[in-house]
Amino acid sequence: MRRNTYMIFVLIFIGFFISGCTEDKEYLAKPEHLQDVIFHSQEYANHHLLFLDGNLEVKVDRTIIKPWINPLEVDSGEVYEFVVEDYKVKTEGNTYIVSGKDFEMKLERVAERMIKDESGDIFSTTQYFDKE
Repeated sequence: MRRNTYMIFVLIFIGFFISGCTEDKEYLAKPEHLQDVIFHSQEYANHHLLFLDGNLEVKVDRTIIKPWINPLEVDSGEVYEFVVEDYKVKTEGNTYIVSGKDFEMKLERVAERMIKDESGDIFSTTQYFDKE
């Protein structure tokens, strides 16, 4: 009897442990997360998203073509840069929709300090946001 009680306790403990390890967390996107913050690509050294002073500055390695980049505007320099002035941010769940004049980009919040663009590239920041 005592052994059965012990086994039931162990099985319940293992069940709680496994369910805690496999829990998928959704990180809520809030517009204020994209204010005065800099994100760096996890894969490309010259790929950054700078949300500063109400403007979005995008720096992209010229070999990377994104859906929101016009390839005809890319020069022969090492880094393609452009600024979206007075950008706006709307959110839907864990997705940020960043828009400006002739510009729109969707970013998904995938972790506490990480976002993913529409091409699957992951960016991170050193700043923490409150997790929901």
